Amino acid sequence: MATRSGIPTDFSWRRYRSRLEARWAAFFSLLGWRFEYEPLDLDGWIPDFGIFGSTGRLAILVEVKSYSTLAEFEADGVAARYLGARDTRWPENLAPLRPVRPRIMLAGLRVFEGTFHPAAIGWITDADLWGGGFGEAALHDHELVRHEYPAPSWLGWDVFHSTGAYQCVLSGTWDGARHLAPAGFERVRRLWNEAANLVQWKASA
Repeated sequence: MATRSGIPTDFSWRRYRSRLEARWAAFFSLLGWRFEYEPLDLDGWIPDFGIFGSTGRLAILVEVKSYSTLAEFEADGVAARYLGARDTRWPENLAPLRPVRPRIMLAGLRVFEGTFHPAAIGWITDADLWGGGFGEAALHDHELVRHEYPAPSWLGWDVFHSTGAYQCVLSGTWDGARHLAPAGFERVRRLWNEAANLVQWKASA
């Protein structure tokens, strides 16, 4: 089982329990996402991050662990435990494509090249209508399709389940797969590296 490791690290006037968490915070900031650290207490789980969608609704609960694959999260049993904790708080989801309860995203040691789309940042649950299981969390670039599928001006990047409903989780945009503009891996990798620079350890003067 993975434990929180590393040195508590400050980023943007907030102290995180590990450098990996701080790096994810920096990455979410570079994406322009609105998020909160340890946003709420669930039954047996305190999510590391809550990410808010375009309407201000809590859209994604994020857990960060030093894993590289979904299989590691599943072998640890944490994926099922987090689903149970969420569903205890939000027992029903009456609008599968406009969900009341947030998705869960598992974030590991790095971003990676996706299996079906160029860039993935972890693993995310799908809309309940499509079974709600975990799949790669692929990034979508709103700027490439904003003329046809409007989104809030502050929301440049979004995330979607790579093999499911293809709904953009933060904006709620959905048009089959026609609205998707998957982000290139090199662009995402550069942002991930920039996030590392922002939380890099620096010797005291």
